[in-house]
Amino acid sequence: MKESYSKALGLGLSIPFQQLEFHQIMTLDESSKSEIQETIFFSLVENGKHLEDWNFELFYLDPKHCVAICSHIIGNQKPNPEERSFNQISYNELIQGLIPQRESNPTWWPHFQNMI
Repeated sequence: MKESYSKALGLGLSIPFQQLEFHQIMTLDESSKSEIQETIFFSLVENGKHLEDWNFELFYLDPKHCVAICSHIIGNQKPNPEERSFNQISYNELIQGLIPQRESNPTWWPHFQNMI
């Protein structure tokens, strides 16, 4: 989550990560609704100050894989746990409609499309 925050700020690895801490707000068990097993919501504390204008979500895709998403809250906008900011898609959905951007070996593209 620290990395997602630094990327959202556009600062890369230059921020003092040791000054960041996360507090768990809520956990949703989503195993019956989707491929995502669980979503955990966090708040951020930086140098002892609670930053209320940032939202953090940790999605457990399966026991070995997770995705951390950081979003900046603007105005009175509050995160809604029922509206997910991340959707898991299949490999076929990802490559659907892709077109090679340059000339290549004609055997490469079908091979790439069949990688699942």
